[in-house]
Amino acid sequence: LELADSVRRNADALNILGRIKEKDNYIFHHSISVGVLLMILQHDNGLGNDEVMDAGIGGMLHDIGKIYVDSQILNKPGKLSQIEFEAMRKHVGYGVSVLKQYPELSSDVLLPALEHHERYDGTGYPFGKKGEQISSLGQKAAIIDVYDALTSDRCYHRGMTPPMAIRKIFEWSKHHFNPQQVKDFVKSIGIYPVGTLVSLESGRLAVVVEHNYDDLTSPKVVAFFNMQNKLHIKPQLVDLARHFGFGGGDRVLRYEDERKWGLDPHQYLQQWMAWN
Repeated sequence: LELADSVRRNADALNILGRIKEKDNYIFHHSISVGVLLMILQHDNGLGNDEVMDAGIGGMLHDIGKIYVDSQILNKPGKLSQIEFEAMRKHVGYGVSVLKQYPELSSDVLLPALEHHERYDGTGYPFGKKGEQISSLGQKAAIIDVYDALTSDRCYHRGMTPPMAIRKIFEWSKHHFNPQQVKDFVKSIGIYPVGTLVSLESGRLAVVVEHNYDDLTSPKVVAFFNMQNKLHIKPQLVDLARHFGFGGGDRVLRYEDERKWGLDPHQYLQQWMAWN
């Protein structure tokens, strides 16, 4: 809500965001997701409100340069040719040029657009920056940009499950990403991100509603479905960090694909948010 209010107050950001939506619906939703996750990560890292808001707006505008890239290249399902890849790479420079036209935007807002394709080992673009040559915000934007792209459905493929994407991000932290920034990101979103569908040892399906930062494997969940009988049950809040009799006594077995079960766990997440 704070991010939405900040964007509404910032006419420039709202105008730029509208241009993204006109160009491509996927890029628009991806941009919103990156902005929200960046804001959450900055907040969890203890940064001040202005820095949190700048990160959120910067994340939402990080791909603005793609409005100048041909849609056939943006949505090509196969591997890009060298010429197409060079055209795609130019979106970084285009984006920074657009944002610099709005002097009211802080310099931090430009960092995600400038650095989200830089890599910690120096293999990224446009400048091949390495290590701490990349700003902290740019490092975070790079991780979140890749995470959201991995978990997003496209017209030509289904996105990875969040745990699979997190596993990939961890693998790449050996070279592409700052390992500490990756740990901070995973701690912020949890091994099982909020909204994830999981199966419990008790034979129930549940949706993750809150992280437990002391034990990322034991979040709070709302159990709502009996897997054996394949029937909905009365939603029950379960704190997996607690013992039986104290609102706990269960554990996660595995991540479950909501498409396999034909269920919408987000409606139970929304109910829990309404309760609180």
